[in-house]
Amino acid sequence: MSEPLEAVADPAPPLAPPTAGRDLLFGVAMIWGLDLALGIAIVLASGLKAEAHPPGQILWTSLLSGAWTVAVSAYFVCRRRGLSFREGFALKDVGRRTALGSALLGGALGIGAWLVMDAFSTGASAMAELASTPGGLAVLSVLAFAMVPVEELYYRGFIFPALRDRWGATTAVVLTTLWFWAAHVFQLFGDPAGIAVILVVATTFTLQRHRSGSLVPPLLTHAAYNGVLVTLSFA
Repeated sequence: MSEPLEAVADPAPPLAPPTAGRDLLFGVAMIWGLDLALGIAIVLASGLKAEAHPPGQILWTSLLSGAWTVAVSAYFVCRRRGLSFREGFALKDVGRRTALGSALLGGALGIGAWLVMDAFSTGASAMAELASTPGGLAVLSVLAFAMVPVEELYYRGFIFPALRDRWGATTAVVLTTLWFWAAHVFQLFGDPAGIAVILVVATTFTLQRHRSGSLVPPLLTHAAYNGVLVTLSFA
């Protein structure tokens, strides 16, 4: 299949299309299965009350889900293919200049996102509600850093290569971007400004992964982006 988007060769060997599609299907089903089980457990534990979940509960369920997500992704990306963690997830060195540029890009995106949200945010999302309390803001700060490697290993380390090997680069960039964006829409539902910001950063991260052939640039950009937002939130 043609590759209309220019990209650097990925260090991990591609999967055969049927294998890529099957692994993606099974992996996502396993990850979503745990998330569904956690959701049911929380509802049952709360006695079907419609109250907001306490920050501590959000923290431990998010960390548990994140650990399972990394484990499942690593199984399909690395173990089944006989690759090391670094090889499977394309964690190749990109040089100091690219690394610094990625971090600076993340910082610029973070500042831009903060300015947009400050000017246009409705403050009506679940994320804004959680951040309105000291405990909630502390939990969001922890997750802002802890979930960066989880999300990058899952979306652009596992999902993106599987989609690319099965349907080509253009489809993979579009679907991975929309997949990442849709997952965050639930957190920002009710805040159009936040939803628009997430679409921009999702596109940026996915294009970095494709064009560099490495997961390192989006990891650095994502970490810097979240770091700036956390710092500005406390400031």
